[in-house]
Amino acid sequence: MSSRREVIRRGAGLLAVGSVAGVGTVAVRSDGDETGSESRPANVLVAGSLQQIAGEIGDASVEAHGSVACRRLLEDGLRDPDAVALADPRLFSGLADRVTCFATNALVVAVGESVAGEYDDWRALLADPDLALGRTDPARDPSATGP
Repeated sequence: MSSRREVIRRGAGLLAVGSVAGVGTVAVRSDGDETGSESRPANVLVAGSLQQIAGEIGDASVEAHGSVACRRLLEDGLRDPDAVALADPRLFSGLADRVTCFATNALVVAVGESVAGEYDDWRALLADPDLALGRTDPARDPSATGP
């Protein structure tokens, strides 16, 4: 008998691929399980940065965490979702036979005019020991808690 995941891989149909402000989303639906029962809402595990747009997938049940945390949930067998969307495609290594990159993102360095004139380029700005930088921990993405 096929596992639920194998059935979903064979029977899943792509319902929607969209792009909003540079962030893509994908939804899948199951055409029923191996017993031939009716379709049910998809269970989706996503990176926190995709939580808001993934919530627009209709009846899907969406759970969001940092991308690394999502991988750990999958590796440890704590989640068995119908679909997974992570911020880093390398995190799928060893977890999926086929991965489709549907969106990309970029890091932006933004400074005010008064500061920008003090530096030759952005690397000099980042090398300034007085500069305070902030970032999120990808293993515990705070955007997963919602806006």
